[in-house]
Amino acid sequence: SQEFEMPDLLRLWDSFFSSKQPESYLLHFGVAMLLSIKADLLAGEFGDNIKLLQHFPCDDMNTLLASADQLMLATNNASEAAAKHGAMPGNPHSMTQTLKAKAKNLLSSLWG
Repeated sequence: SQEFEMPDLLRLWDSFFSSKQPESYLLHFGVAMLLSIKADLLAGEFGDNIKLLQHFPCDDMNTLLASADQLMLATNNASEAAAKHGAMPGNPHSMTQTLKAKAKNLLSSLWG
């Protein structure tokens, strides 16, 4: 949160707290951030990428939030489809593992 201006930070926290799934929203927002600078990350050297990530260039918070919303909607739709086919058990530990697997799959599919 130290990388954002106060009005953007307030908008971001408002989105997190109003989400029905705040942990999942946080994950999707992080992916949206990475995707917004994907070209720079792929072109940069390790040291440059660390500096870029430490000083994230946020030009438009609304675009990042919209991207996170779209990613979350797509993930939820895929999760609902999987649940209809019995692929998602409902215990909390399993849900944590599922969230981690979704993050890995989401990054793999969008980054590659």
